[in-house]
Amino acid sequence: MSESPEFSIYPRGFLGDRAGESVDRLIQRPDPIFRAVQHTFKFPEQPNVKAYSNKMIDKLYAAYINRSGDTTSIEYREKVLKCALMAFGTMQFDLWYAKQFVSPSVGDTHHRFLDDTLRFIETGKRDMYLDTWRALIRYNDIPDARPPLTPFAADFFGISTPGYNRVAKPADLISIIQRWTSQPNGFEDLLCTLHILFGALD
Repeated sequence: MSESPEFSIYPRGFLGDRAGESVDRLIQRPDPIFRAVQHTFKFPEQPNVKAYSNKMIDKLYAAYINRSGDTTSIEYREKVLKCALMAFGTMQFDLWYAKQFVSPSVGDTHHRFLDDTLRFIETGKRDMYLDTWRALIRYNDIPDARPPLTPFAADFFGISTPGYNRVAKPADLISIIQRWTSQPNGFEDLLCTLHILFGALD
């Protein structure tokens, strides 16, 4: 059985592609989504070790915010989409989402943001503005108790719960990004979300 991807911890505490320079790592064997599994955390020796951001996402986000260059061009959008396909560290979005539940630095606010992101992908609407989330979410040194999977997330991923069988939905990253960017302002939401997940702290 092959190992599942190894992830880096990013500045706000989310897990993503290992290609960054972060010294924090999480390795976990493949397992059905959200089932309790044995996992191994490798914490940095120094408590204040910096978690490095995804430099390409920082650059693309800065260009968007500063309106430096044509951020509506096909070339720019291609760069964002290619970056998105790499940043999650896996082509299975449901696997990436499940891994956040065992991150040593993700708490309740992080999970509420993740649910709000699922809500946008599904409906095109958020409960809270991304700028508000950006101000609220920070690296969590003392992780909260593992929160339960919300009914909305279970429905999004087509996960059956007691008494209610749901139909499984495509959860590969390409399908998710297609759904995401098909929403009104979906491309902008994707880019800003990538920066919250994997970018530098403001």
